[in-house]
Amino acid sequence: MSHTIIKIKKGWIMKKLLSVFLMITTICTAASCSNNISNAPETSEPLTSETTNTGEAPATDDMEGESDAEKYMSYTLNDDGKSYSVCPVGLPDVIKELVFPGEYNGLPVTEVHGGGSEVSIETIIISEGIKVVSASFADCFNIKNIYIPASVIYIGMGTFNSRPTMGYPSFIKSNVIEKIVVAEGNPYYHVDGNCLIETKSKKIILGCNSSVIPDDGSVKSIGYAAFANCKSIETIVLPESIIELEHAAFYNCPNLKQVYIASSVSKDRKMVNFDAEAVFYCAPGCIFYVPDVESLEIYSKVFGPYTDFEIGIP
Repeated sequence: MSHTIIKIKKGWIMKKLLSVFLMITTICTAASCSNNISNAPETSEPLTSETTNTGEAPATDDMEGESDAEKYMSYTLNDDGKSYSVCPVGLPDVIKELVFPGEYNGLPVTEVHGGGSEVSIETIIISEGIKVVSASFADCFNIKNIYIPASVIYIGMGTFNSRPTMGYPSFIKSNVIEKIVVAEGNPYYHVDGNCLIETKSKKIILGCNSSVIPDDGSVKSIGYAAFANCKSIETIVLPESIIELEHAAFYNCPNLKQVYIASSVSKDRKMVNFDAEAVFYCAPGCIFYVPDVESLEIYSKVFGPYTDFEIGIP
C-alpha cells in the first residue's frame, strides 16, 4: 500500500534559536529555597497547573530552619504555627531513597519546597499528610520510583520532570523513571499506563519510557516536558481524545521515529494544538502519521515547515 508523503525542509534555524533560549532559561533558574509557604491554598477544589501555575520551584539545599542532617531535611514552621514545610538539605551525590516525612516535632508536615541539585536519587517518597509539592527535581539524575500519597492536592509544574536539555554534556539528562505510584483515594492525581495524570484537567504531567497514553478519553493534553529526555521512546500514539501538546512535551527523545495522530480533522473536526518545533524537536527521519487525506493536507499546511507527514494508522 502506497503512502502519500509530503517532505518539507525542516526549520533548523528555529531549532537552534530554541536551543539557545532553553539553555538561557535553565541557567537563569534560581537556586534558592524560600521560607515562604506555597501559594497553593488549602481547598476542597482540585488545584491544577492552570489555576496555580507558579512555574518550576527553585532547587537548592539552602533553607533556613531546623535541620535534620541525618535525614537531609530542613523544617520551617508555617504561618499558621501548626504545621511545617520541609526542604531537602545537604544531599549526598548519590542517595537511594529520599523520604519526605509527614510529621516533625509532633506537628504535621504539609508542604515540600526546594528540591535536589545535580544528585542521583533512585526513589522519592512523599509521606501521607503532605498536601503541596512545589519542589523541583528536574536537575536530579536516575530517578526510578516516585510515590505520591492520597493527601497531595497540588504538584508544581515540572516537579519530577527531567528538564529539557540543550545537548551540551553538562545539561544532558535522561528520564529513567520506571514506576509512578499515587495512593488509592487521591481525587486530584492518578496513574494510568505509567503516566501521572492531573485528574480534573485530564493532563499527563509526567511520563516515562514505558508509558502508554490512555485511549479511554481520560487524557486531553500532554503537559510541559512530560516526556522530555525519554530516550528509549520510538513510537507515540496520540489517541482521539488528545487536543493539546504543551511546550517540550516530547523534547529530546532522539529515538522517536513515528508519531501517530489518531483523530481525523475532517471526521472528528479537531486538530491537535501543538507547535511541532517546540514540542517534539524530532530527530532526523521522524514522521507524523495522520489518518486520512484531508488531515494530511491541513497538518502539512500548518506544520509542514517543521516536520514530515504521511497517511498511516498505528
